[in-house]
Amino acid sequence: MWIGFTGSKTTDNDIKWKWEDQFPTMFTKWGANQPNVGDINVEPSRSCVYIDSNRNWAVDRACNLQQPFVCKANVAHVEHNPIDDRGELLDCPKGWYTGSADGNGHHCIKAFSQEVSWFEADQICRKSTFFGARLV
Repeated sequence: MWIGFTGSKTTDNDIKWKWEDQFPTMFTKWGANQPNVGDINVEPSRSCVYIDSNRNWAVDRACNLQQPFVCKANVAHVEHNPIDDRGELLDCPKGWYTGSADGNGHHCIKAFSQEVSWFEADQICRKSTFFGARLV
């Protein structure tokens, strides 16, 4: 499944990871032999991360595998992300689900079963009917 996580490396092979919504990177569960530095594009190009069938993270250098994907929208001010200042908690629209078990999360998420490239998935999220949605 495509997630909104990308990586690029400098000419010195230092890798920079980034979530599309600027959320801080705190945890990764890489699959065996991942991430392979040789699979990561040099800046300004990027490589796209996906979750495989074993729930491990892997890198697709070309970002063109066909995978299902998940979109996320922030619906409230989140203290650790100063870029996002959308105000009070809102209900998730029909077909979207809250990001927490108690129904009071700061995010709404929606999974898509269609298999598309990373770039197509990102565009579908951005064009969703729900404001501010991005590839998870």
